[in-house]
Amino acid sequence: MAFLSWAAKDALYGIDTSGGVHRSGDGGSTWKKAATVPGGRPQALTAVDAEHILAATQTGVYESKDGGNAFTMRLAVESSGAH
Repeated sequence: MAFLSWAAKDALYGIDTSGGVHRSGDGGSTWKKAATVPGGRPQALTAVDAEHILAATQTGVYESKDGGNAFTMRLAVESSGAH
């Protein structure tokens, strides 16, 4: 996992380097992949509560209100062109 966020006892979230969002209900012993966040490599992950997640990627900030199953873009990030 590239980033972890734990907002509730039974909701530990992780995001891997390809943007795959995973959820663990047992403190990280087992994981279930929910979905993949669009936008390339993840930059940050915040679990607001057990079902509400924010993920930042190379192209923007995405929000899920269903435990990471679907994401909606909330803020687009423009590339500066520098790599």
